[in-house]
Amino acid sequence: MLYALIETYLGPIGRAMLHFYIENSFAINTVVVAYGLVIVMSWTNLVSIRKRLVGAIAAQIVQNPALNAQSKVKRILKEVDIPWQAAVADVRFPLVAQQMALWPKRKTVEAVQALLPAEDLVKQALEVLAQSETTTNAA
Repeated sequence: MLYALIETYLGPIGRAMLHFYIENSFAINTVVVAYGLVIVMSWTNLVSIRKRLVGAIAAQIVQNPALNAQSKVKRILKEVDIPWQAAVADVRFPLVAQQMALWPKRKTVEAVQALLPAEDLVKQALEVLAQSETTTNAA
């Protein structure tokens, strides 16, 4: 009864699409789930690369006596060497994507640099250092 009611509301084109989906639902759902997995893995890949780069930048700031958590971003960018190639090589999945992206990109240094601006990475590293200083001072 409900199926007949839905079919009458869909009209001839909607009915044809419904029948096509019912006949091919396994293949359609497989493609949708596979796409979802690829996108989620691409997102987590980029997050992992970001964490590695921020950690490396923060470590270089700590090791450099001329830099600290109050240093300016431009000065830090001049003093710090961002290990793009090492961070990209450390992750295994071949695609990267931002959180709201619909299409992933191939995992290359250029793609990662386009998705993760160096200024943002330095700002995040400074936030991490400021939080660690606050935690150290509170203890």
